[in-house]
Amino acid sequence: MEIYLIIVSLIILFSIFIEKISAKFGIPVLFLFLMMGVVSGNASILHPLIVNKKIIEYICIVALIFIMFYGGFGTNLQKAKKVMKDAFILASFGVIVNIFLLTIFLHYVFKLGIGEAALLASILGSTDAASLFNILRYNNLSLKYNLDSLLEIESGSNDPFAYICTLMAILFLQGNFGISNGVIFLIKEIIIGILVAMIIAKLMSIYINKQTKYNENLNQIVFIAIALLSYNCANVLGGNGFLSVYIVGMILGRENFDGKQEMVHFFDGLTSLFQLVLFFLLGLLVKPSNLLELFPVSLSIVLFIILVSRPISILPFFYKYKDKGWLIVTSMAGIRGAASIVFAISAINSGIELNTDIYNIVALVVLISLVLQGGFLPIVVKKASMLNEKGNILSTFNDYVSDKNIGFIISKVGKESPWLNRKIKEFTFPKDIRIILVNRNNKPILPDGELVLKEGDRIVLSAIEYSSDNSSIDVRKIVIDEDHEWFGKKITDINILDDRKIIMIERNSQIILPNGDVCFENQDEVFISKLKQKNY
Repeated sequence: MEIYLIIVSLIILFSIFIEKISAKFGIPVLFLFLMMGVVSGNASILHPLIVNKKIIEYICIVALIFIMFYGGFGTNLQKAKKVMKDAFILASFGVIVNIFLLTIFLHYVFKLGIGEAALLASILGSTDAASLFNILRYNNLSLKYNLDSLLEIESGSNDPFAYICTLMAILFLQGNFGISNGVIFLIKEIIIGILVAMIIAKLMSIYINKQTKYNENLNQIVFIAIALLSYNCANVLGGNGFLSVYIVGMILGRENFDGKQEMVHFFDGLTSLFQLVLFFLLGLLVKPSNLLELFPVSLSIVLFIILVSRPISILPFFYKYKDKGWLIVTSMAGIRGAASIVFAISAINSGIELNTDIYNIVALVVLISLVLQGGFLPIVVKKASMLNEKGNILSTFNDYVSDKNIGFIISKVGKESPWLNRKIKEFTFPKDIRIILVNRNNKPILPDGELVLKEGDRIVLSAIEYSSDNSSIDVRKIVIDEDHEWFGKKITDINILDDRKIIMIERNSQIILPNGDVCFENQDEVFISKLKQKNY
């Protein structure tokens, strides 16, 4: 046991060094980890792990659970609401079309049996969310038509549908699949998965909103337990666990709670580690002697997906956006990855007899897809004129924070004050400082440029804080845009936590004191006070 823990520790530490190599030479870090797995697979010390494919399958499933959870939890659904319907159609019907076309291709071109062709196509049916997230973030690729959000939702939610198709293909090869029980199986997987997710997410939302004390470490443990619980409960009841865990993550990602940004960062790091583990394990099981022989088949599959099956599966949306660049980038962004690894191992462990070296084909397809699609995606985005120069890709993730800490300073105008008997517009302040309120004879005045300050006035200035203090209250500013959930709503119609209060709205350089009838407009700057909570 000790030697395995040492190996795992060294691999994790080595990943830091590998990441620097990846950034310097442009080689995908996942590719390097896969190669590490291939080399390590020949080491006799790892032989017991390689032989026991069941242990590897358990590790991979746990890894995919957290990758799926983060796929839902880390995506900013408020930002993506305009394309959410399209994304889910691509994640379901788009996957089915892609699998169908790839099955036909494998059956007629490479002469695979229809069952094995369907199994291999289903295993490769999903796109890799984690790889796509990393590429978009690292290269700051904000795309036109909210395509970045669409791809994030699609790649995060299409794994369950590909997994259902994989299970159905396994049933077919086992001789247990018919039209009637296939339809029942499909409906059961989806409905039970959704119901379990809704129940668990609702209970978890109640827990989040009822918290009075925030404990970062405890909450991380709770969220880990929730991810595992949602997967296993759905599986036990006959539903799709991956679908359930993704929906739970998606619903909880919409909640506003203390420490949410830190929670996203925690799961981002956790899933990055698990993704490295998955690719390392993939390399362990690869047979290098077979790779050269299978390379033409694997390359053909990748090219067929990029040039034929993926474009056809998204063709209806091309007519909606009417931009060839949209079609090209969406086709190129369908990277295969972690989920295919897990599905391939599950298929091998199902006990079915296969005439095709499915695992090594999947390994090569993932490898080629990662290098070819992942490596060239930034170039394709720019060549296809799909880069949104004014956008910020980070705003599509839940750890993006567009608000800033705002501090307040109160100063009194005395007899010797340089502000005495002068208009506000005559003052020169740094751009982050402004007068937001003047108190004269205990009466508040909303200042404009023409207001003349008099002796005894108390002025309130706002400034962005760059360091925290020990006060018991925070004041934050959020900017309302058309995608914000408050846009177009009155203050009385929004949900805001008990420890928060809207204290001021700035609109077109005018100050608005909030009341229930104020309706939020585009580009409103809303100042919100919040009681600080201590860690216990």
